[in-house]
Amino acid sequence: MTSVQKRTSFDETDEKRKKRMISNRESARRSRMKKENHVRELIAEISRLQNENKAMMSKINEVMDMFVGVTTENNVLRAQISELTNKLYSLTSALSLVENEALVEPWQFTYPAQPGPFSAQPGPFAANMFNS
Repeated sequence: MTSVQKRTSFDETDEKRKKRMISNRESARRSRMKKENHVRELIAEISRLQNENKAMMSKINEVMDMFVGVTTENNVLRAQISELTNKLYSLTSALSLVENEALVEPWQFTYPAQPGPFSAQPGPFAANMFNS
């Protein structure tokens, strides 16, 4: 190889090296830009997810408040059911007694004449007293 050839070969390799360097720099720049865009997208997604999380927590709290209210109302209604069931049972029993004419005014009771020691008809106790 002659010196001109060496020089040309050197220039070509130097040119290739410079092109490779420029290409590598451009590739590194594109890589950095891509990474920066990715980081920006991730930050935006974090912000969106945080807002979504806040909205969900707010909705959860709202539903929990409603649940507590409904549970309280349910307990009140259960107590009322129990109270009304007891009243219904009492009223049904009273009605049954009235329908069967078991409830009569005290002055309407008919007392059977029971023979006793002072009755006109001697009862078993009186008969034993006089027969001895």
